[in-house]
Amino acid sequence: MPRQRYYSPQIKRFLITCLYFQAKAEKVSMTVLTNRLLENVLRHGDGWTKAREMNPQATNPPKHRPKVDRGFKILNIARRLAMSLALIWLYVYASLKQIFVQPENTG
Repeated sequence: MPRQRYYSPQIKRFLITCLYFQAKAEKVSMTVLTNRLLENVLRHGDGWTKAREMNPQATNPPKHRPKVDRGFKILNIARRLAMSLALIWLYVYASLKQIFVQPENTG
């Protein structure tokens, strides 16, 4: 059975560029931004009402997961690495101190 084909409009290159920079500024994907813009414009029109009558579930799409800030991940990795290196240094220092420091003879 052949797949149903939908009309896919061609969007002007300039508008795609605008979407790209706006999405980057808002730290969301271009798809999320485009969906949000179109929903805000079309929500109160006749097309929205007719489309909702045809498919009532289409107005409640699944929620998108927020993107994880990679800078925060890198910072956490750097902190853990620094802590590990500090602990290794303390261990080596304590070990060397025991080896090279002679106990004082009292008596």
